[in-house]
This record gives sequence, C-alpha cells and structure tokens, in this order.
Amino acid sequence: MNLLSVLLTALLAAASLDAIAQIDLRLTRVTALENVVDIKHAGDGSGRLFLVQDTGAIRILKRDGLMQAPFLDLTGRTEFGQLSIAFPPDFENTGRFYLAYPDDTGNPGLSVPSNHFVSRFQVSDSNPDRADPESEETLVRIEPRFSSPNGGGKLQFGPDGMLYYAFGDGGTCCDDEGNGQDTQTLLGKILRIDVSPDTGFAIPADNPFVNDAEVLNEIWAIGLRNPRYMAFDRITGEHFVVDLGRQITEINLQPPGASGQNYGWARFDGSECFQGPCNDSGQIAFPIVEIEDMDAGPDTEVGGQVYRGLDYPALQGLYLYGDSSSGRIWGLKTDGTVDNMLLRDPAERAPGISTFGEDEVGNVYVAVTSPLSESGVFLISDGAPVAPSRPIVAAHSGTYVVDGLPDQGFFITVDENASGPFLFFAWFTFLDGEPFWLVGIEFFVEGDANVVTPVSTRRGPGFLDFSGTGVEADEIGTMSFTAESCTRFRVDYDFDQFGVGSLDLDKLTGVKGLACED
Repeated sequence: MNLLSVLLTALLAAASLDAIAQIDLRLTRVTALENVVDIKHAGDGSGRLFLVQDTGAIRILKRDGLMQAPFLDLTGRTEFGQLSIAFPPDFENTGRFYLAYPDDTGNPGLSVPSNHFVSRFQVSDSNPDRADPESEETLVRIEPRFSSPNGGGKLQFGPDGMLYYAFGDGGTCCDDEGNGQDTQTLLGKILRIDVSPDTGFAIPADNPFVNDAEVLNEIWAIGLRNPRYMAFDRITGEHFVVDLGRQITEINLQPPGASGQNYGWARFDGSECFQGPCNDSGQIAFPIVEIEDMDAGPDTEVGGQVYRGLDYPALQGLYLYGDSSSGRIWGLKTDGTVDNMLLRDPAERAPGISTFGEDEVGNVYVAVTSPLSESGVFLISDGAPVAPSRPIVAAHSGTYVVDGLPDQGFFITVDENASGPFLFFAWFTFLDGEPFWLVGIEFFVEGDANVVTPVSTRRGPGFLDFSGTGVEADEIGTMSFTAESCTRFRVDYDFDQFGVGSLDLDKLTGVKGLACED
C-alpha cells in the first residue's frame, strides 16, 4: 500500500466516524438481470462489470447498459450456481481470466456435481467483450462425494497477485470424513496458487506449508465447512472469509501477511466446541462475528465487500454484508475494534440477496433475486446515488436548457485544435432584468469527465467579439462542467460577487453528425 493510499484511508476514516449513525443506505438498480451470483470488475480501466449468473452465463454491464451477447456461456454444463470469476492484475495485457464452477456434464440429474473446476480462459482476439470458450485450461479439479456442503468461496486475486479459492468439506452435515482438519485433501480449505506461468500454476514459495510433507502445498488455511464468500479489502489487504457453519455462520478476518490459519471446523462450530478436541483452542482462529439469529438459520448470511469508493465517506472501510432471507444489510468495522451495525432493515422482509461485489473505483453492489421484491443488481449508496460521469467528447456540443430556468440557455462547443481538446460555453441569462452573457473557454485532457473554465461577463452587441471593441468583459469566477451523460451536464459555479451554486443542463439540440450513446 503506497503512502497516498495510507493517507487517503486515514482521512476518509476520520471523516466518517461521526457520520456512521446517520447513514441513509439506499439501493439503486443498475440492471434488472436476475440470478447473479458473482459481481467482478476487470481492473482494465473499461468500467465494465462482469455479472455471473447461476445458469453459467456471464454478462457484461457497461455504462450504456447490459450487453445482450454473453461474455462466456456455460449454460448446460453447470446447474449448481456456485460460480465465480476473477481477473488477474495483468488482465489488460494478457486477456487471461479465471473461472470456478461445478460441472455436472458427466452426471446429469444427480444431486452432486461430478467435478468442481478452477480454469483459465482467454479473451477473444477479435472482441474484448467475448471470451474464447475453446481456450479453457483446467488448473484445479476437486471431486466431492456428497451434495452438501460443497460451497466454493468467491475466486479472488489477493493484493499479492496470487489466486485464492476456497472449497467446502465435501461431506455430510457434520464432516463425517474429517476433511476440514485433513491436510491431505483440498476439501475444507483455502487454496493459494501462482497463475503467472504460461501454462498450469506454481506453488508460491511463501505458502505456509510449502515445506511440510504432511500438508498439500496449495493449502493456505484449513478448517472450513462451507466457505461460500471471500473478499479482500483493496486498501488494507485484510481477507474476509465467510464460513456457513452447522449452527453458526462465521465471519473470519485474516490479517494482511498472516497465513496458515485453522478456522476450527469440525472441532468447532464458530467458537462453540462441536466435535473436539477442544482443549487446545489456542491454535484456532476464531471468527470476529458469529451469526445465529438470521431469519432462516445460519446458511442465509451472504458475505460481502469492503466499500472503498470516494462518493460516500460514511461507508468508507465498512464491510457490507447481508441476510438473504430478509434483505437486511449490515456494515462491519474492523479498524481496531469490531463494530457490527445494522444499516438496512426493510419493513417488509424481502428475501433474495445472493452476492456482493465492487467496481473499479470501489463502489459496492448487491445482487437480489426475489419473487417478493424488485430483482437485479443494485448500487449501494449513502443517500441518493452520486450521478456517474463520462468523458467529455465532441458529441456534447449543442444547446442546453437550464433545469428550472426555462428562459435561459447554454451554447456548448467541444472541439480540438493544435493545443488539444477544449470546451467553450456561452450562457444566456439575466442581470437586473437585462440580458446578460457569461462565457468561458478552457483546454482539458482527452478522456476527462470534468473541465473547469474561467468565466467572464459579456455585455453589448458584440458579446462574442473577443477583440474587446465595444464589449464590456469582467472575470467573475469559474464554472466546473461535469458530463453525466451524452445529454446532461452538471455545472458548479463559484462567482465571488454572485455567489456559489450548481445547475443541471439538459441538451435541447445537438450538432448534426455528432452522436454518442449512454
């Protein structure tokens, strides 16, 4: 973590301490796509969200909407819903990504998948929004013997660039085969592998048991029953592992740099002695939160994601997780002390929360599939969501009306010359009841979503005559233009003598031949 990240985290955390009690948690639907079980971003600057459905289809959500053609489709090969996707830090350069999924092709109709895979895939050479289904290379194959619990934790790349994956004990209700504590099986474990080789994978030299002949080298942690959800905090490196126990759901926290934890199953269920032996509990990493009072039992808890965006300071550093049977959402703080806060408790319980995820800038999303409530993928915000911005382009040129001021308007031109792209505007308004113009021009960097222009007043018949002849001009402040869509600008102004405020501009007419899509 660099110094800037440390300072930013400290400042945001300090700013949010007094605001937590006032969080107004809201869910705003970004797509109606149902049956989403994993939400990931590619980290390539594209802003895409990859939504994995329990049928095996992976869809891409862009700023302008949900793509119709799937990124990859395993429909017909998997029916168990425990799918997860992960993108390595070098995805932008390699186009390689990873998928964990159960495959019941060999045993159609049976209650247990024949195999559970972690595989490498390649993006199509001709289309970055499509994967090559023929490029699959199997890295890990696990064959459970029973139908439950087989939960595969979310496939994750850690801040160290290694790939992490978790799998359940593969047994019946109470781990009769002892897989949780058996270090010669991958069942009931967290795995950590290095996928940087061109083919296959390598064992990281700093894996905790790499020199122990009694432990499989891939193992990172042991003692798990059904580790359905895992997530890293992108700032601190803390690793949250949610394990669905027999009677107790655990939220485990692995500190950055720690390894080799034993989370206790099936000797312990949570911190309760279950099968024993329990007299040497000092070797066990007990959960930081134990959940016994979910509406429909411990298996209804859905693990979460740490908020690291910049739009909602009160959410900063909170691990957001929920209850799939009620729709409730909690925020968990772990900075020195553990504080578990209920942030959303709907008056009418609405089951269906299936997963949480984040985008490239740290916003957190939750997927909901419910016959009793609105389904889809939702942005989590504190209060009304902050409108997203988009790059300013030539297609933003046109005439705009001012929301709430129908007698005023803007002329905006976005163009480019030898010095680069620029934005010019002329605002027709009134001063003391007389027509009055404000104008400005400023260069910006290609791809910027915001440009701040100096503003001057213009009076007289030749208000656009920049020679100054017959024109009164005074510099009065600045205006900040932020493109929220192809047809909308948010404008914040700071005029010393006329005050500070904001405007919403909606496009009235565009320039022929210049069009963009939201």
